Amino acid sequence: MIRRKSGYIFSETNGTNSMKWGVTCFFENRRDFAKVLEIAPQFPLSYFEIRGEQPFFAPEVLSEKELDFFRNIIDRSGLKVTLHSTFYDINLATINSFLRKATLECYRRYLDLAGELGAEIMVLHGGLLHRDAVDIPELLKTARRNLVDNLRSLADYAAGKGVKIGLENSPPNRNHLMIPGWQQQVEILKATNRPNVGAVFDVAHAYLHRLD
Repeated sequence: MIRRKSGYIFSETNGTNSMKWGVTCFFENRRDFAKVLEIAPQFPLSYFEIRGEQPFFAPEVLSEKELDFFRNIIDRSGLKVTLHSTFYDINLATINSFLRKATLECYRRYLDLAGELGAEIMVLHGGLLHRDAVDIPELLKTARRNLVDNLRSLADYAAGKGVKIGLENSPPNRNHLMIPGWQQQVEILKATNRPNVGAVFDVAHAYLHRLD
């Protein structure tokens, strides 16, 4: 599973020469999601990605009725759907044991949503280590270990939902990123060693890091 993203447009390849295109959806007013039905027929789209952030789409703000609204639009669009889980106020590599429990619970809620939507993939980021801690080898080691262990835990949970996890490279940050580029991405994926965890490579993020 390899996805390439650039801004709000992404493509996907599955070991073949064929490429499938999709678009990311994020609206301040979730009712505007219906615009997908107008936009999709104008382009050769196979997928769309729902950005899982407030106020648009997040488990803590969605009622069952609102979730039915999303399901209806998805069914009518004829497109496959992926879910980009929250990127704000969360850290999959946290070294804080209290925050780690909350992080896993949050992502499980997003995986529940992904399963209910019929999403093939849930995208997440690898997190970071605070810049003040990066020169302490033991803390960097702990952050990496927690990231791998957390990915394994979420992968096992996701398997029960029929959902794959896409680990995406992160945009620049003043703190130490666990996944700034493809090299770290490959390293963490190998260490995680779960068949339903793959790579989402954002070329726009790579460009911002000045990576070729």
